[in-house]
Amino acid sequence: MSDSLPMESRTGLIGSLLSRAESEGLYAVLRFEERRGRSVAVEGEKVDAVESIFAGGLGVQVFTDTGHNGFAAVDDPGEDRSHAALERAMAAARAAEEAGLSAMPGILRAEKTVGRHVPDVPYAFDHLTVGEMREATVAFARLALEAAGDLAVRTGFGLSRSDWRIARSDGTDVTFSIPRSHAGVVVTARRDGQAVRTNASVPATSYETILDEEPRGKLVARTTRAAALARDLLDAPSYPAGTVPLLIDFALAKGLAHEAFGHAAETDGLTSSILGDGGRFRTGEMFGGENVTIIDESFEADNAFQPFSGNGVPRRRAVILDHGVLKEALADVHTADRAGTPVTGAGRLSGFGVPPLPRMTNIRLEVDDPFPVPGGKDFYDWTPEEVRDLLVTAGDLPDGRKVLFLSGYRGGQVNPALGDFVFNSTAMYELTRDSVTLYKPGIFSGRIEAALHSIERGYGPLRLDAAGTCGKAGQGVPSSGGSHHFLLMSENDDIRIGGRS
Repeated sequence: MSDSLPMESRTGLIGSLLSRAESEGLYAVLRFEERRGRSVAVEGEKVDAVESIFAGGLGVQVFTDTGHNGFAAVDDPGEDRSHAALERAMAAARAAEEAGLSAMPGILRAEKTVGRHVPDVPYAFDHLTVGEMREATVAFARLALEAAGDLAVRTGFGLSRSDWRIARSDGTDVTFSIPRSHAGVVVTARRDGQAVRTNASVPATSYETILDEEPRGKLVARTTRAAALARDLLDAPSYPAGTVPLLIDFALAKGLAHEAFGHAAETDGLTSSILGDGGRFRTGEMFGGENVTIIDESFEADNAFQPFSGNGVPRRRAVILDHGVLKEALADVHTADRAGTPVTGAGRLSGFGVPPLPRMTNIRLEVDDPFPVPGGKDFYDWTPEEVRDLLVTAGDLPDGRKVLFLSGYRGGQVNPALGDFVFNSTAMYELTRDSVTLYKPGIFSGRIEAALHSIERGYGPLRLDAAGTCGKAGQGVPSSGGSHHFLLMSENDDIRIGGRS
């Protein structure tokens, strides 16, 4: 179901603010936001925390005709408070111009956009009261406890909706809504002072994960598998450090594309990025295998959905790497010119109180001619033995070859200037033609370019729902993405597995 946005009543205020800026010969961008959120955390069957938030306000960014800007923000944006914020932003823009600070004139040439995007969702935000949501989460927590057996379980459910209206002096006026929800379970196995944690989750847009049978059943099944893995990991040995052919799943591939590559392609950081040369994007240069393409794109009902940028520019598909060749950066109206790349509407922001920055939405890594997998088989139904059999069928696991299968993304660190990355997985399996051996999770590290040149093959269709939160410059925004079910990477001296030597 879809409904109206609360800030659609702000038309009169928007008109008076833009008129005031025009009277001073200044250009204004107005960003109204109203955000609602609810969350419940359950430890076992006991409710640990219940939160409900309602927040909103106005961010005002003002530009002089030279592109110098000032910013101010205010919550509870009534007429007087909004005009006071505008006056502060206008004063700051003039001060920036007088001080000779960096200018960003690109916004003055941006095309006018008028649009509205309110996604349909199965349930309205107020379909349940906070109390009803609490009870539904506790009911699901009981199912998760049963699925996990004797292990400790923490269950969480969160729902949010951000409504936006962005208007500019050139007549741009866009409104949109971003609905999200997330249900997750953390399972903990303990023995002899050792603790192993695994997790299961399902992203969605409203209450469907705790109310509807199909998504609820998926999360219960994933919890069962997470619990079994946690038990097995207690007895698993560590894998020796070194280099070996790798198989990574779509979640780790999303981490590779997002952390190790996507951030390096954001145009506000090209002066210190391996993908930049003197602040210019290295368009046309080879940076990966000819079979590899990396694309960023916003999808409706996705965790990272955003139809318009924080500057009111339509978000468009960006082909960052096209069959190994750098093509388009993640560029907003402010930084595209100096990066020498087209605007892709990449400006995102965590809330009305901050200016937008170039950011990813849903980023994916595609490989030409992926090997097919059985139709109708969900990724989470694959066992390690079936993954091994898939490689054997594809001819990628001959006698004498070992492949290390890394499953599950558990975060990591990247240095965009050097192109180095370090990731953590949930589990590792050594696959041979005749055996599958589980090992404790280890570190997957290396260099971006080496990793992209090492990709041999993809298996199965694209899966793009690996969800998370991306942090940058103190702003956290939802992220997502993925790849084919699995990616095979050849052994490379610049890609290593950590562990005991």
